[in-house]
Amino acid sequence: MTLRNATWSDWPAIVALNLASVEQLSPMDEDRLALYASQACYLRVVVEHGEVLAFLLAFRKGSGYRGAVFQALQSHAGDFIYLDRVAVHERARGRGLASELYEDLAAAARAERIPALLCEVYLTNESSLRFHHKRGFREFGRMESHGKTVSLLKRRL
Repeated sequence: MTLRNATWSDWPAIVALNLASVEQLSPMDEDRLALYASQACYLRVVVEHGEVLAFLLAFRKGSGYRGAVFQALQSHAGDFIYLDRVAVHERARGRGLASELYEDLAAAARAERIPALLCEVYLTNESSLRFHHKRGFREFGRMESHGKTVSLLKRRL
């Protein structure tokens, strides 16, 4: 298994992983991914036997990314990286791939002296809330996103 920067050849697999989890994420086609990749500080994949099994996309405070939650967080004190989306192939879930991506992102943030990771999770997504809580994320607020209430989460590094 390899964790590496995503390349354009990974984009069809990233879009497919996003589509498979779209109820917890937001839609993303290859054109939108191209825009996001140009604005992201982190777009990495986990690959096994040539197949993309997971990806994580994140943006640093001040990025041109126009996501509603990210824009609302721009007034948050201090520098941060916003975890926009992570997805893991259904048959690879439970193998720690998301945790590996999160820890890789945390290491990259620490290397840049960025003090926090921020994200949001739908309140109805109990497994994601547990996942984030186990990794040191704590709620600091709530807001509406795509017609649902989300928990705004922060992990201090």
